[in-house]
Amino acid sequence: MRHEDRLAFIAEGLPILLASSQGFQDAAAHLRDRPREEDVMVSFADEEAAKILILLDIVRCPPAQVNQHIGKLMRWFYDHLARLVYAKATSWKPMNVGQL
Repeated sequence: MRHEDRLAFIAEGLPILLASSQGFQDAAAHLRDRPREEDVMVSFADEEAAKILILLDIVRCPPAQVNQHIGKLMRWFYDHLARLVYAKATSWKPMNVGQL
């Protein structure tokens, strides 16, 4: 896929993923009296948001290198554990390269 077409395709999907994540988060808010089910919905919301982060990594990848990395990133997009790692990593606050 041409770089420009890939960017347009990703841009089209980002609002869909955001709406999905927000939908799971909204559903979780209605389950306050059922903590297990609420946690499941929050996890779904986090994973949907993590998909956005993975797609942004594809967008940020230099065009000359994207073909080398897109396969791995797309596997992560569909991988439950990889999405959980992406979601968890959003709370990391490294202050320098050594902490990365």
